[in-house]
Amino acid sequence: MSLNILSEPHTPSRPIIATTIRDELNILSEPLTPSRCKIHGLDNDTYSIQGEWHQELVNQTIPPSTDGISLYDKCHVYGGNKSGLVKCEDWVYDQSVFYSTLTSKIHMVCDEALKISHAQMLFYFGVLVGDFVYGVIADVWGRKKSLYIGFVVILGSSVGAIWSSSFESYSVLQFLAGGSSHAGFVISVVLMVEFVGPSKRVIPGTGFQYAFAAGIIYLSGVSYFLRDWVYIQVAMAVPCAFYISYWW
Repeated sequence: MSLNILSEPHTPSRPIIATTIRDELNILSEPLTPSRCKIHGLDNDTYSIQGEWHQELVNQTIPPSTDGISLYDKCHVYGGNKSGLVKCEDWVYDQSVFYSTLTSKIHMVCDEALKISHAQMLFYFGVLVGDFVYGVIADVWGRKKSLYIGFVVILGSSVGAIWSSSFESYSVLQFLAGGSSHAGFVISVVLMVEFVGPSKRVIPGTGFQYAFAAGIIYLSGVSYFLRDWVYIQVAMAVPCAFYISYWW
């Protein structure tokens, strides 16, 4: 069987796996990870309690939370002699689910917590722009070229996000990834529908949901075993690299 996605009616559903993965990846890269201020002077401080001595030190340094959700205040430590509260500049994060996330890398907590929503908003703004731009490209240059442009952009933005050292650079990559991932999804569905006659279009028009589900399963399995956002980003980019080989 040829690897060219245009040579077989059923193969255009496969790229939907990659686009689905990228659409849902934000949930794992930018989770609201439980955190608290890092104890000043304790280099090996961790979110999890290391013993009675650590628990006592945490109680003496970190005020309890007032939000009814967290155990400790996420943004303040006690001042001298517990005379007041002081904003902290470093944090420790719960690693029971994920060892590392983008949230913990660039500290999107406290005053910076809203940036998580901003990053996701930019991703979906990219979806809006990408649907229009890639639609024009698909009509002018063809479905195949526009689909492969999307794959290259998704691959580049996913890998590039690993080296993002600021919210601004990550946001630009999110915008590009959003536009390319959803556009790839739409173009793949259009290809499947165009391969068959009008009387059979219900089948590919609904059957692509199986590929969507397969992407969710792949994402869940990879995240369960890797638990580090950097490795998850790389694993999510692998399907795009594979689909780029379909060109030949």
